[in-house]
Amino acid sequence: MYEEFIAERLMKLRRLKERSAREMSLILGQNQNYINHIENKKMLPSMQSFFYICEFLGITPQEFFDLDNPQPEALNELVEDLKKLDGVSMSYIMGIVKMLAEKQPQPEDEEEAEEGEDADDEANAEDTEAADEAEEDEDVAYLKTQMT
Repeated sequence: MYEEFIAERLMKLRRLKERSAREMSLILGQNQNYINHIENKKMLPSMQSFFYICEFLGITPQEFFDLDNPQPEALNELVEDLKKLDGVSMSYIMGIVKMLAEKQPQPEDEEEAEEGEDADDEANAEDTEAADEAEEDEDVAYLKTQMT
């Protein structure tokens, strides 16, 4: 159970850093197959090695186990930059983030869209694209009014 989770999470986070398993193993001071063995569920890291792995990944152990945070290092970097902003700038960024989050497709929406596709969808896609562009223009205009 834990072997599978740790293996999959480690592989995903390592790939986000664009490092090979061999390279990561050697940087951690281990033999060249160390990370490969963990990712292939042949072994688990010791507690000390796990902390070194998290340090290499730029995350905390808590963030390693947080599946709701698929890119913990990027989120940490963003939070550090946000801490440097004044209140007005923070409000603008919050508005943009909320707007983007609302536009993210939900898993159910994606499945329904795939089921409902047929040959006439190309024409509909052009209409939808134009509507999306108009909506984005409205969103940008709204954000500009909030900035002034």
